Amino acid sequence: MRWVKLFSILSVGLILFVGCSGFVNSDLESINSVVETPVESDSLLIYCEPSMVNMLHFTAAIFKKEFPDVNLELRQFGNPNDPESYVAFFETLTTDLSAGKGPDVIVSFDTFPDMYKVARSGVFENLDAYMEKDSTFLEDDFFQGVMDGGIINGERLFFFVPLDFWANIFVSSEETMNAFDVHFTGTPTFAQWHDTMQSFFEDFYYTGQSFTNLVGTMNEFTLLKYSGVHWMDYETGEIRVRTEEFRQLMEMAKVLYNLSEDTYSDDWEHWFSIGGGKTVKEIMSQDYLFACAITPREFVELYAGLMDQQTPVHYSFPHTDETALGASAMHFAAVNSTSKNKDMAYEFIKIMLSEEVQTNDYFAGFPVRKSSLALSLNKLNAEYANRSVPDGSVIFQTISENVISSFIDEMDAARYTSTDSDPAVRIIIEGMTAYFKSDRSYDACLDEVENKLSLYVFE
Repeated sequence: MRWVKLFSILSVGLILFVGCSGFVNSDLESINSVVETPVESDSLLIYCEPSMVNMLHFTAAIFKKEFPDVNLELRQFGNPNDPESYVAFFETLTTDLSAGKGPDVIVSFDTFPDMYKVARSGVFENLDAYMEKDSTFLEDDFFQGVMDGGIINGERLFFFVPLDFWANIFVSSEETMNAFDVHFTGTPTFAQWHDTMQSFFEDFYYTGQSFTNLVGTMNEFTLLKYSGVHWMDYETGEIRVRTEEFRQLMEMAKVLYNLSEDTYSDDWEHWFSIGGGKTVKEIMSQDYLFACAITPREFVELYAGLMDQQTPVHYSFPHTDETALGASAMHFAAVNSTSKNKDMAYEFIKIMLSEEVQTNDYFAGFPVRKSSLALSLNKLNAEYANRSVPDGSVIFQTISENVISSFIDEMDAARYTSTDSDPAVRIIIEGMTAYFKSDRSYDACLDEVENKLSLYVFE
C-alpha cells in the first residue's frame, strides 16, 4: 500500500479525533499549565509513529555506541500496515502531552492538525539555540527551503525538525507530452500549470476520451498544501482568499477533484502504483500524461525506465507564481518541553539527520540532507541499471550525472509550503466542493469559506 493512501485516510481521521478531543485548543492551555522545570535524567524515551520503526532502530544502534551510559527506551505502536497503530500513537501522544508527561523525543509525520498552534503552545522545545551553538550542525548541509519549515512569521522556531520531505516531481516523456499537445518552455510557472490543467481537463475529460489520471498522486488536498498559497495570517487574523492566485488554485483543485472522483474505485491502488515499471509503460502508452515521483526511488524508476524507449522529462510543481519547487516536511522530530534530558534528545535528533541515517531507504520522502539525496540517487541508479521489468518490455537505463545534478539543484531551490493547517485546508475543500461539482457559484462558496476561516483562526 502506498503511504499516500494511508496518510489521506489518517489525515481525515486524525483531524476528526483532534477536533473531538480539543487538543489544539483547550488542551494546549492545560499543557502549558503543567510544564515544570525539568530535572536532569540519564534516560531517554522515544515515541515513534509506526512507519518509522526501522529508522528508529537504526538510529538507536548508533546512539547507543556514542552514548552507552544513557538508558534509551523506544516506544513502538504496532504494525506499520495497520491504520489502528497510527491512531494508537496519536491518542497516546496527545494524552501524555496533555498530562505534561510523554516522551523526550517525538518522531512523527506531518499530520499534527495545526503546526502553528502546536508550535505556539509550548508543548515542544525550540531547538534553534542548540543548533546555533553546535559547530557540527551546518545549515548548508541541508535543503534550506525545507528546513525553513521551522521559521514562522520570520521568527526561527525549530520546534519541528524535518527529517524528510514531499515534493511533487512530475515525470513524463517528450513523446507523450507531444501526443497530449502539452508543451513547457523551461521550468513551468504556477500560472502555466493552471492553464495546462484547465486545457487538459476541457480537451480530454469533457470529450469523454479514455484516460487514467493527469498527475498521478496529486489531489485537491495535496495541491493546496504544496502550492505555497497562504490564506491566513495567524498574527493579524487576516483571511486572504479574495485573490487571483487563490481563484487559480481553486480552478486547479476543481480539475483534480473531478479527476479523482472518477478514480475512487476498488482498484484505487492502481493510481499510486509504480512497481515493476507499470507506470512507466502507462506513460509510454499515453494512459498517463504525468506520473508523480515523491521519493528518490520513484524518480529513478520512472526516469530510467522511460529512457529505454522514449525521452524522459521532469518538472516540479512550483510555489505559487514562482518556479521554485514547493516542498512539505513529511516526517519530523521534536523534543518535549518537559524532557529531563534535552541535550541527549537533541543528540538523538542529530543522528537522525546524519548522512549515515539519511542515506538509508528508511524514509517515505526525499532526505533533507543534500549529500544523502545524491548518494541515494547514485545508489539507486546503479541498482536499476540494465534491470528489466518481469515481462522484459522495459529495461532500465543509467541516468546521467548531469540529470542527477540538476535534480539535486532543483531540490536545493525548494521552498517550504505547508505552514497553514490541515483543518483550514479541509475548511476550504469542504466549502468549495459545491463549486467543484458545479452545484454552486464560486463567490457563494468563497463567502462560506471566508467566514469559517475567520472563525477558525481565532479559535
